[in-house]
Amino acid sequence: MATVAYRAGDPAADFYPDWNLSVMGQVFRRLSVGLSDLSIKWGPGRSTYQAGVRLHYRFYDRGRFWLGGALGMAFQGTVGRSAPSIDAAVAIPARQTAFTAIPYGQLDLRLFILDRWSLDLVPRVSVPLGTRFYGGDRALPRSALTFELGTGVGVYF
Repeated sequence: MATVAYRAGDPAADFYPDWNLSVMGQVFRRLSVGLSDLSIKWGPGRSTYQAGVRLHYRFYDRGRFWLGGALGMAFQGTVGRSAPSIDAAVAIPARQTAFTAIPYGQLDLRLFILDRWSLDLVPRVSVPLGTRFYGGDRALPRSALTFELGTGVGVYF
């Protein structure tokens, strides 16, 4: 997933990449549930761990083209790193931690290039309920409505 969003400073926009993995299982014809948005993000000042759940329904499947919609919730836990102190008399500040949930809705366009391999285009709308962290210490504030565009390779079996 990738987001272009506002940021403080100049330039006023920034690119927020988010590499992740989803593992979905089909429970009924056209209905899938599973783990989504699995990723780890490192930056100079913090590490962020992300995982979520997703419910997906495929409402159109003709030949090699599928169209579906999904609702999901991603969860992020973030731990800020404490810098080591050279002087033993200087107190090291406590680690900064944060947790947030990110509800989202997405459209899933899938074109099968081989029998079980597809190229995916996934536009998504999300609203983080707390600060949302990305790699490289980038972050978006609470309640920042985001429009994301995801691409991927899917394997269906």
